Amino acid sequence: MSGLRKGRAASSSGSPHAPTLLGAHHSALTSAGDSSQHELEPNAIGLIQSTIMSIASSAPTASITISLGALLVAAAYGGAMTVLIVMLPMLGIAYSYSRLNKWEPNCGASYVWVGRSMGPYIGFMVGWVVLAATIYGDIASALPVGPAFLSLLGLDPSSRIGAAMASTALCVIVILIAVLGIVISARFQVGMFAVEFAILFVFVGIGLWKTFVTHPAGFVHPSIGWLSPMGVDGHGSLVGGLLIAVFLIAGWDASLYVNEETKRPSVNPGRAVMLSVVGLGVLYAIMMVAFQGVASEHVMNNNTAAGLSFAAHRLVGGGWDKAMSVAILMSSVASTQIGFVTLSRICYAMGADQLLPRPFTKINKRLRTPVFGTVVVGLLIIVVLLLSIYLSSVANAFGTILTSTGILFGTFYAFGALANTWFFRSQIRQSFKSFLLVAAIPLGAVAVLAWIIVKSLQGFSAGANIALVVTIALGVVAMLAARLTNSPFFSIPRERFQEGRLRAEA
Repeated sequence: MSGLRKGRAASSSGSPHAPTLLGAHHSALTSAGDSSQHELEPNAIGLIQSTIMSIASSAPTASITISLGALLVAAAYGGAMTVLIVMLPMLGIAYSYSRLNKWEPNCGASYVWVGRSMGPYIGFMVGWVVLAATIYGDIASALPVGPAFLSLLGLDPSSRIGAAMASTALCVIVILIAVLGIVISARFQVGMFAVEFAILFVFVGIGLWKTFVTHPAGFVHPSIGWLSPMGVDGHGSLVGGLLIAVFLIAGWDASLYVNEETKRPSVNPGRAVMLSVVGLGVLYAIMMVAFQGVASEHVMNNNTAAGLSFAAHRLVGGGWDKAMSVAILMSSVASTQIGFVTLSRICYAMGADQLLPRPFTKINKRLRTPVFGTVVVGLLIIVVLLLSIYLSSVANAFGTILTSTGILFGTFYAFGALANTWFFRSQIRQSFKSFLLVAAIPLGAVAVLAWIIVKSLQGFSAGANIALVVTIALGVVAMLAARLTNSPFFSIPRERFQEGRLRAEA
């Protein structure tokens, strides 16, 4: 990796990453936050693969499994509308990300965009929050893998040694796939996606048919209340439903961290995140309608831990419901694997900016992947998994930490949208359309997320609040440590968009 130079000089010359659709020229000089010296494999994956990776990162089947009962109770059968409501601000934020990606397709994504537009210290903290949220989310995806695999084989899912061995083996396999390169990872994701969604769509079809047409005994008849975010007879909690919906859709940004390895890097990753937000929102809404009526609310609530496995058993009986277990397992494994890929790219970008130790910038010349970062992240997650399996205190502590994951995702999503408004602020007065795209839609989405975050914090336990504070405090310590190493990232000037050029501000 070549050394990075401090500062950025204004230049009107073009670059391979120039955001021509925005009418601006990118500086050709190398500096902190600039991807021109990164050594990842370019043009390796296409739009479809990029979109699938973003959808897989959200782990749709696994996520709805653990959220079906909770969302049904919170929204009183209005969960589908709740998800669609959350989809709208998320789509606004995804569009903001797509505009920023046209400016600088960098695998560091939001921390780079925020750092170069709003200030490096804010940018670093955004990067730290992205890392924390992604690590917590990846561990949450990996936790059920071992027990689910044992259950699928007909073995005891409560066996600690069995869960430890299965979880470790599966994590090692997906780490190896991530190390072998982005092309192999994308093919793996496409294969898992095809099988998972083939199974899922069959059950969705059966669920819709039985709920709306045949009405077997014990099924709940749909009503007009299912179309209300307040649920049947207004008994739902809008706040509670929105919180769960945010958790479900989070993760759609994965394609941005492989943008440098994507064909048309300034365009396709942005399109992928918007497609994935819409796809996830519609998918979750359909799944809620298809599965929430398979039993009464009381019965569903008593079987909330089983989620889709219980719903599948109600739909097709014993035996065939194992297919849903396969889909759930594949969803968890796929999400864990893409987590390794995205985390290693974020660490790679931060290492290149001297915000993390330099070994994170090591790229295998043949595989074109950050092997060190991938292995370190993978080993960290394996260690936490094993500790959670064998030590109940660690499992309880991590369960408390996971409560803050949605807050962390919402926070860095909001800052990404703010960066879009701040960087492109010179366009606000150009036209009503520009006002909508640069200010109204992003800031409206930020306001919705801020409201959800505030409401969430009000309901947090003391332990969850402490976990959140500790996470942020560790980020501040890491930022100060990076600052003491004289990282060039902290010396970059702020930038803003102007027609025809980028202007650096003191």
